[in-house]
Amino acid sequence: MRLRARVGVFRTDCLTSGPRTTPSRTSGAYRLSVTDLDKLVRRLRGLTPRAWQAHDRAGVVRRLANELVAIGGEGHQLPDLPDYVLADVIAVVGADALAKDEAATSKLLAAALDQTR
Repeated sequence: MRLRARVGVFRTDCLTSGPRTTPSRTSGAYRLSVTDLDKLVRRLRGLTPRAWQAHDRAGVVRRLANELVAIGGEGHQLPDLPDYVLADVIAVVGADALAKDEAATSKLLAAALDQTR
């Protein structure tokens, strides 16, 4: 008995792509600073314990967090935190600081991106 190869076992005629969507429009400066914040947070979340200690990255990020708190969170103080949670701290206080003073926050984020490479 010969087996016949089955053609078209997995139908693909129903797998059409839908219409393309475009992101909502935002102002240029806001979009860039959010992107910088996202880049920095993603970079920090990927650091190993050894990488946190290299080139004083932990110190740079702690100073950045304190500066962002000073901009965005009146009356807030950061407690003593382990290095691995600093990325989440930057995400939260960075968003608050962007809402208060976009220009100063953008400068701080750009500097932190350079210093954490």
